[in-house]
Amino acid sequence: MFGRRPSPPPLPTPDPSDLLPPASSAAIFACIAIGLLTLLYLQKRVAEGRWLPPPGEKREYEAWVLRYSVIWMGSFAVIIAGQLYEQFTATSYFLVCGGLALPLALQPFLAPTGKARKPLSASHAVRAQLWIAIFGFIGNYW
Repeated sequence: MFGRRPSPPPLPTPDPSDLLPPASSAAIFACIAIGLLTLLYLQKRVAEGRWLPPPGEKREYEAWVLRYSVIWMGSFAVIIAGQLYEQFTATSYFLVCGGLALPLALQPFLAPTGKARKPLSASHAVRAQLWIAIFGFIGNYW
């Protein structure tokens, strides 16, 4: 009663055919793959793809953000690869993240894009930052 429990019997070795997905799953995935390939084939090709907006203030800002993205992503790559986050305190985390976000927040004031100087409320950079702030708030606190 109070002694050692007997060890459970060994589990039976599974049949190799049980390790494979059922044939119906394979058929479903094959149909999905065929459907995706068909849709890709039926799409009309565009002669010239655009990754950035047409030339103007919006394009200048987007190009600036792309260039700066290399810096902040590289910073986080170094932090993660070196496991520097292990030594972060709340203050150091705030300084790193705030320091990397500061150029994005100050860009409309210190280095505005576009040839014609617009009021800040009409600037693409300010509107883009406002949308990011709204989505960030909703994503974190809603």
